[in-house]
Formats: sequence, structure tokens, C-alpha cells
Amino acid sequence: MSELCGRTLDMKADSKWSARVELVRSGDYRDNMNCRWTVTAPPNHRLMVYFKEIDIDRRFFRCDDYLSIYDSNTTNGAYLDGASKLCGETRPRHFLYTSGRSMTLLFVSDRHGDDDGFDLYFTAYHIGNCTEAEFRCKNGRCIHKSLKCNGYQNCGDESDMCYSKTGSIVGAVVAVIFVTLIVVGVVFICRRRRQARNGNVHIKTTESVPMQPAQPMYPPQGQAPPQGYPAYPQPGQYPPPGQYPPPGQYPPPGQYPPPGQYPPPGQYPPPGQYPPPGQYPPGPYPPQGNPNMTYAPPPYSAVSEEEPSKVAL
Repeated sequence: MSELCGRTLDMKADSKWSARVELVRSGDYRDNMNCRWTVTAPPNHRLMVYFKEIDIDRRFFRCDDYLSIYDSNTTNGAYLDGASKLCGETRPRHFLYTSGRSMTLLFVSDRHGDDDGFDLYFTAYHIGNCTEAEFRCKNGRCIHKSLKCNGYQNCGDESDMCYSKTGSIVGAVVAVIFVTLIVVGVVFICRRRRQARNGNVHIKTTESVPMQPAQPMYPPQGQAPPQGYPAYPQPGQYPPPGQYPPPGQYPPPGQYPPPGQYPPPGQYPPPGQYPPPGQYPPGPYPPQGNPNMTYAPPPYSAVSEEEPSKVAL
């Protein structure tokens, strides 16, 4: 902008329908600047201004450096709405419009430090019927056709902007993927909660197994001993103490006399000569080991089982 100070831009004469103004292209603006620049639109046109960036020195809520935009071709007129004294880094968020064909920019700086300056662009437009060389905006404004799709909002409603179809497609695909992930996540969470309520979710835990007491080596009373163990005599069938026969003189299995009828010790008959159970004769029995004594079993078949006969010795 420094090279434009004190000059006037006639857009019709210069065949300009829009222009961009930067205070500085690189570095900081100079100290003690007092730059005035006037812009005039073609007949029956007005100007629309939009700020891209602004960084003008401001200290303690006071504008030491500032930019003012007047709604006329001099600095004696009124300011544009919202552009009386601009400083700091807060730019106007809305578009500024002139009421006539001209506007004047005034930039002032002091000698105490500088910042980056400002960057703005402006467009000439009119309202009414658009010619073949013009583009009609959705808001009813007419701008030059060359300003369509140039990367700037020359209409003020983005109707002159052209966005890449590729970018739109990519954006749509990303949006669909994002929504799909959200839906899948919600369905998964709802399903897990439903399974938890129905008790279908199994949680594996490690439990310690308690120590079991050792099983007894012998079976309980009343049960047969396991294979390989000797048979247990039933209660009441043991012979009285002192009447057990000596080793080697037990009768064969199945020929034991009933309890209470065992002969006295030393008077058992030789092995093989025991009478059947229940037919033992009453004593006295001959002493065991006498070679002159023999034992002849009586004819048990003729003797009653209730009272055995006496045996003659």
C-alpha cells in the first residue's frame, strides 16, 4: 500500500472489478506513516470490503497505529460501519459496504514499534439487471463474470465460489465412514448391555480347588472288603479268649463248629476227622498226641442233629 499513498484508483479506467490491498508484503510496516488512498468504482456500482487478516499495533487498549475507512472520496466524510479506527488483531467478521462509488483508506503509525499490517480485498458490484458479462449472485447482486470461482467471496454469500468435486466426494466418504463407525459402536454397546442383562455373558474366573481329605484305606462297616483284603468276621462269631486252636490245627473252611461248642485246648481230633457243623459229640475229648488212642467218627447219618450220640473210646 505504501506505493499507493496519495493516489486514487479508478477501477473503470484501469479495467479492475476487484482488487486486493496489503499494507506490506513481508516484514513490518514503517514508522510514522500517514498514508491516504482513494478507490472509485465504475458508475452505478458500489464497493464491498472484506478483511482477510489484520495485525496493527495496539497498547493498553489504545490504538497507537490504526486504519480508518471513509465512505467518501475524502477523509472528511463518515466512516464505513465498523471501520472508524481498526487496530489489534481482531478483524471485522462481516462485509463492509459503501453507500456510493468511492471510499478512502487512511493508515497512521507512530514510532514505537510496528506489526504486520493488514490484508483486505474489495469488489465492485451493482443491484439490478445483470449483463451478459456479469454473474448474478443469489443475493441479487451483479459482479463481473471474471470474478466467479477466483477463490474470493465477491458476492458476499459464497454463491460465486466453486468447490472441488473431488474434495466434496472425499468429504462425503469421510462423513459416511465416521457415521458408520458411530452406528457400529452404538450397536455393539447396546448388544453387550442386552447380553449382560440376559445373563449370556460368561466371565471366566480362576477358582482354587479345596483339598479333599484322604479316603480311608478300609471300607465302611457292613460293606465287603475290596479285592485282595481278608474277609472280616462278623460280630459275635469270634471264639472266646483262650480257646483258639494251636497253629496248623484249624479245621478246613466250612467245618467250623458253632459258637460255644469248641473243644477244650489240646483235645481237637486229627485234621480230616472233624464232624460236620452242628454234630460235634460232647466231651470229654482224648488228649491230643496219644498214639494208643484213636478217634472213630460215629455213624452220623443215624444220629439226630438235635442230640448227637456218645462215642465209645
